[in-house]
Amino acid sequence: MNSLYLSLIQRHESQLKDSSQLIVVKNNEASLIITEMDVLEKKDGNWVFLFEKIPSGIGKKGFAMIDEKKEGDKKTPSGIYPLSLVFGYDEKTETKMPYRQATENDFWVDDVDSEFYNQWVRGVPDAKSYEKMKRNDHQYKYGIVVQYNENPVVKGKGSAIFMHIWREQGAGSAGCITMNEETILKIIRWLDPAKKPHIILGTEEILKNL
Repeated sequence: MNSLYLSLIQRHESQLKDSSQLIVVKNNEASLIITEMDVLEKKDGNWVFLFEKIPSGIGKKGFAMIDEKKEGDKKTPSGIYPLSLVFGYDEKTETKMPYRQATENDFWVDDVDSEFYNQWVRGVPDAKSYEKMKRNDHQYKYGIVVQYNENPVVKGKGSAIFMHIWREQGAGSAGCITMNEETILKIIRWLDPAKKPHIILGTEEILKNL
């Protein structure tokens, strides 16, 4: 375990004390869309790497600084967030996490004026802007919801932050964390709600000061 991660986990002990699964997505410069992903698990009281330096990607405009994420800025929020729900196109998938099938009747609202802002809804919502959860491509074939801007939801602070399959390697997202299909399947099958999984996002400099 490197010193950056150890000190970060120690500083956020109150938030992470019950967690034994962590995913860290980082790079060296906030404007870059290329990132590396490390996957860690606590075993016998010690954090160990399960996977290291997995190629991944973030928003087209890179990382937002702490508390600076805005709706539509094409940035990925920095910080530490729980992972709550796995979703995908299939009726079922191999995971211990709560799972929800994404159908053509499922939408995620990103209209800041809507009462359903940053929520998954069933049926076409009464909103100016929303995202289809059953896309016409492979990107949401498998996905994981990052619990960003929830409890409470703050209008305009960003919505629909997921881990999902990239369109292609090196292509930035609208703010989500992206990877290849093999990687996300490994993660989905590994995640365990009893182990309170979290994701940590940011540049190395952000993580040093988080």
